[in-house]
Amino acid sequence: MGGVGDGEMSFEDFVGRWGLQEDAQTLLLSLDPTSQTRVMQQFAPRDTARDVNPIFIKFAQGVAAGTPQMSSRQPGQSFAQPGESTAEMEAFVVQWSLGPEAQQLLISLQPAMRQKVMQEFSPRDATRDCNVIFIKFAQGIAGGKGKGFGKGFGKGAAPAPAFAPVLYQAPMMAYQPPVMRYYQPPSATYMPPVQTFAPPPAVAFANSIGGVEDFIAKWNLDNNSQSLLLSLDAVQQQKLLQEFRPRDASRDVNAIFCKFASGIAQNRERGGAVNTVKAYLAQWNLSADAQNLFFQLQPAVQNKIMLEFAPRDTQRDVSNIFMKFAQGVGKAMAGGFEAQGQPRFMPVVVRSAPY
Repeated sequence: MGGVGDGEMSFEDFVGRWGLQEDAQTLLLSLDPTSQTRVMQQFAPRDTARDVNPIFIKFAQGVAAGTPQMSSRQPGQSFAQPGESTAEMEAFVVQWSLGPEAQQLLISLQPAMRQKVMQEFSPRDATRDCNVIFIKFAQGIAGGKGKGFGKGFGKGAAPAPAFAPVLYQAPMMAYQPPVMRYYQPPSATYMPPVQTFAPPPAVAFANSIGGVEDFIAKWNLDNNSQSLLLSLDAVQQQKLLQEFRPRDASRDVNAIFCKFASGIAQNRERGGAVNTVKAYLAQWNLSADAQNLFFQLQPAVQNKIMLEFAPRDTQRDVSNIFMKFAQGVGKAMAGGFEAQGQPRFMPVVVRSAPY
């Protein structure tokens, strides 16, 4: 091949020595004989353990462009000035994968210091990112801490500046007027008042004596049965609690209970509860004042009176005894009504007897 003498390395040997790939071989073959010889004689990368193809391509492109190489300079030749780049510098950057900050630092060095950095930089672990190590190394060389300078360097004469002066240019900032934000008070949302359900007096009375709760637990009533039970008035509830006695208590009694309770509720619609009160008043032959007092009381009190009033002498008029008994029961149960926020007496117009 032209440009390769008898004592020089052949093209095939050069390619085999450096493990050049197809693109690197094509670039080498495209050079003129003089440039080929120059590349094959001067190409000598420092780290031969790594792939040298990118470094070779940079080096060969620099030779093809006619850029003088650092390794081929003779004494007296000038180095690249600060801010200039050479093919050797580009190959050095590619070899160590230097980032923008490290490249800028290398270019800004004085030529002698730059050459010293490229010759002496050889980190132990070349498999890791070398940017941080390189920056510290180059700054040390620039500060006179590196190797290679004589003891008298810098004495008797002003040392050359380590870095070329770079004028700082502030970036142009476009003016952005402040955004005016007006205060917007939070919109008031209407919150409806919370309504609490107060159980009817009959339920309160039954719960106070534990009747309904014990009854529900005893027969294991489900939600439908419980709702039906609580919909009855005090007299009907008491009647149901006293009379409900299913034969087979080992089975689910909810269906039987609903039928039984529905029958009591239907009796109420036909006037069953009213007839019960009528029969009670007629049984004791109560006077008009006694009846009026009875109808002013809460249903729970009425129910308790009807269950517990039992005078000894039933041959005489029991109206006065009944009134005293009713007033006593009303006072005794007044505390429970006050705790639930209910009046002791029903706010109704006094009805005249007979009912």
